[in-house]
Amino acid sequence: MSTARLIIADSEKNANLYYATRFLAPDPFIFAQVNGQRVLVMSDLEVDRAKAQAKAEEVLSFTKLSQQVKHRGVAEPTMMDVVDELLKSRSVNDIEVPADFNVAHADALRKRGYPVSPKPDPFYPERMIKSDQEIVHLTETLRITEDALATAIELIRSAEVKPDRTLWLGGKPLTAELLRKAMHLTMMERD
Repeated sequence: MSTARLIIADSEKNANLYYATRFLAPDPFIFAQVNGQRVLVMSDLEVDRAKAQAKAEEVLSFTKLSQQVKHRGVAEPTMMDVVDELLKSRSVNDIEVPADFNVAHADALRKRGYPVSPKPDPFYPERMIKSDQEIVHLTETLRITEDALATAIELIRSAEVKPDRTLWLGGKPLTAELLRKAMHLTMMERD
């Protein structure tokens, strides 16, 4: 029997999941790490992309696991049925989850007999120490952000202050939306 680290989220919003998989997906997916092996359970639309891009030893189809659950007699398998199938296939008897893990998911797993232990951040302590490549990316991102802010500052500096204290530039009011667009354009040009 073994312990699994489990995350069910979308990696575009969940930094722990992105760190574990290096795979960006807008929709929630299942991630389990058992005995150092990372397993993803993906929608059929994302399976091939995950196999090509994710840092994982195994990528499984949610549909195929769901079919296995149906063969065991569950007419309409839920996500938790699929998670249970995955965990049983790996002989998992204990689950460690991040502090922001969905409470309903945790309760459903506990009802199935799994002890679920929330782990406080950092879920992956190694995230605290940046690699050389991460430092390069952070530095470049900071420089791009500084350039975008410089663009906004220059637009504000160039604007005319009207008697009603509004800012105008090129015959138009200088709005936050225009500043945001100019900043985004600067960032896109640098990307």
